[in-house]
Amino acid sequence: MLTKINRLKSKKGFTLVELVVVIAIIAILAAVLIPVIGSYVADANAAAVDQARRTIKTNVDLEITDMGNKGAIISNPGTIIIKVDANGVVSVDASGGIAFGSLDSNFPMSYAASEADIVTVFENNLLTRCGALKQIGTVTTYEAQITTLNGECVVSNVTSS
Repeated sequence: MLTKINRLKSKKGFTLVELVVVIAIIAILAAVLIPVIGSYVADANAAAVDQARRTIKTNVDLEITDMGNKGAIISNPGTIIIKVDANGVVSVDASGGIAFGSLDSNFPMSYAASEADIVTVFENNLLTRCGALKQIGTVTTYEAQITTLNGECVVSNVTSS
């Protein structure tokens, strides 16, 4: 009888019931935590898009001002499309109706020879400014609507899709 008790005391490990109880508790905790973590990820993505919108608005406003200071004034407001692909590559397309009007003598002609060149310079400068929008893993297209307010071009709205 004494040898049986010694043999039982010397056995180490968990019973099947103990293991099943631990696994069940872990499963319950995971079922509770996964939706909560998913909502945090969605909130973080929405905050990143909102921040990108504000960044784009600021950068487009700054570029419009810079181009205006160089003598290239936007005569026809339009749409600028800024796209961030899944690899984080940013592209800018300012051909959505934007036209630059009066080029005064302050605008360096080596900078651009035609209005198409000015739009290209505008796109390239904006690309440099918006290069920090690299949201790897998501494809996001932003549209910045440029309107005229009190005789000056400003970004009125930035949407994303």
